[in-house]
Amino acid sequence: MGEYRSFLGRVGSPDRQGRPYTPQKSFNRRLGIAENRMIDIPARFFDVYYDGRCYPGAKGVVGINNGANCQQFAYELMRHFGYNLPNFRSSDLWQDTVHTSFVTTFEPLDLLLLNDTPIAYGAHVAVYLGSGTVIHLSKKIGKPEVISLSALQTRPEYQTLIGGKRPIMAFLGASEG
Repeated sequence: MGEYRSFLGRVGSPDRQGRPYTPQKSFNRRLGIAENRMIDIPARFFDVYYDGRCYPGAKGVVGINNGANCQQFAYELMRHFGYNLPNFRSSDLWQDTVHTSFVTTFEPLDLLLLNDTPIAYGAHVAVYLGSGTVIHLSKKIGKPEVISLSALQTRPEYQTLIGGKRPIMAFLGASEG
């Protein structure tokens, strides 16, 4: 069994306006993420380094062993939890309504798009962990970072939260649940 780092996926945390949210019960049952349940992220995800050439759909890019951009990193983490999303670029993810749905309050494992403008093209993708925290991989830092969403948005390149997308279906064989 590999090494894991755990993050609290507690539900009921306030959204950006201070309102508590209640996640959909089907989401929590599907992945086994419930109040005070830890989200275990394998250590291998923290060993990934940023490589802008390793984006979803790039020739020869499979997984994260040879590096990843933010999108590839986020999708591989989602695959670990049983979601098999297409190799979307940011704008494709934002427009998608087949594999994801738009959300305004966030639950663990929602995908968040951030940019310096409210445009999805070229937007940064992070994975929401719960309790106002995200994990992301950026060129500037070079390694995955767990950070509060509010702290991430203090950086000019991520100041605009475009929005969140929730995967619609998890597949059998997920690591959780």
